[in-house]
Amino acid sequence: MPTSAEPTGLFDAQFEPYAREIGFLLRNWNDLQEMLANLFGTILDDRTGVSRAIWYAVPNDRLQRIMLRKAAEHVFSAAGSSDNSVILKEICWIIDKSDSLGRQRDAAAHSPVSLLIAEPLEFIARYFHGNPLAESLKGKKLLTEFQLYRERAVILHDYAKEIEQWLGIFQRRPTWPSRPPWPTSAPPGARRKK
Repeated sequence: MPTSAEPTGLFDAQFEPYAREIGFLLRNWNDLQEMLANLFGTILDDRTGVSRAIWYAVPNDRLQRIMLRKAAEHVFSAAGSSDNSVILKEICWIIDKSDSLGRQRDAAAHSPVSLLIAEPLEFIARYFHGNPLAESLKGKKLLTEFQLYRERAVILHDYAKEIEQWLGIFQRRPTWPSRPPWPTSAPPGARRKK
């Protein structure tokens, strides 16, 4: 006998690709947030782990990114060198893109969805009753859109990692990491996996 958590019926069977994309998106988002926690600790030059205790004491991703921004502003605005200006600008770029992506991730994770019976089957956000998160997904190909969000999360993760390593492990090597291109649409049939 299936439990309420097990797939049942046509909708649940057809829902698996959607659930898979949401799961991968959430995994990539969580990896990004953890990398931002690493960057926070590196900026604070934390060797004791207290930065992680502070980071995890704040139970909200957006507020954690505000802490990261404030720490970066404090550390990299004070000295006033051109290197510090670039460092701050790029960390703020990552935070700004993460804030935007966070709203998209919220829409993906929290919007009600329906299966449009057509050929091929298509998932649509149930925006009909005014759900603002679902309205933000109105008219979008959801699986493709979620692949784009995943791609963006991986790009932000990787760039934050490069900066964190440049600041920490590599002790400011001569070459600053290049800002990655920002995808505006998911390539057809392609997705970057991590």
